[in-house]
Amino acid sequence: MSDQAERYKQAVVDAVVSGDFDRLESALRRLSKCDGSVFLNTTKQLLNTEQAKSFSIMATVDFLNTLSPFFYEDQAVYGAAYTDGNCFMMKDAHRSGVGIAREMVRPIVEKARAEYDAAVLKRVQDLKAEIRELDSLLYGHSSADYKLINFGVSELLKGQALLLAAAACSQ
Repeated sequence: MSDQAERYKQAVVDAVVSGDFDRLESALRRLSKCDGSVFLNTTKQLLNTEQAKSFSIMATVDFLNTLSPFFYEDQAVYGAAYTDGNCFMMKDAHRSGVGIAREMVRPIVEKARAEYDAAVLKRVQDLKAEIRELDSLLYGHSSADYKLINFGVSELLKGQALLLAAAACSQ
């Protein structure tokens, strides 16, 4: 994860800890423009209400990256704080901060995901026009092989169609 994505993810956590749902919305929007996989993972963690209260650090290879930064309790989402557990090699999760009511978090996350999905779908749709423009430019190239151009453009259009199908499956 890039430093920028880490900062934006931390801004999401900070918004939850402080109980500021306006800041949560803007932090999610910034994170979505930075790193798609971190955005998806963070929004999943925000909505995941089935979290264990204790974790064995022996069972997880990459322990620190698998812990959710969020904690659900009493129909609200909080920041998560982890302390050493009662047993050897165990961590216990606890709530941290003011938190935000779950019924306020869900619409914010769903809106951010919908905006992200729409933006990705639009980029994939716009890719076809870019490929056509590239095709036109290549025909003006002084040492171009037209058979290879036709083959390459055909493959790019097939790839764009596959990307469009993949992105539209969830719609």
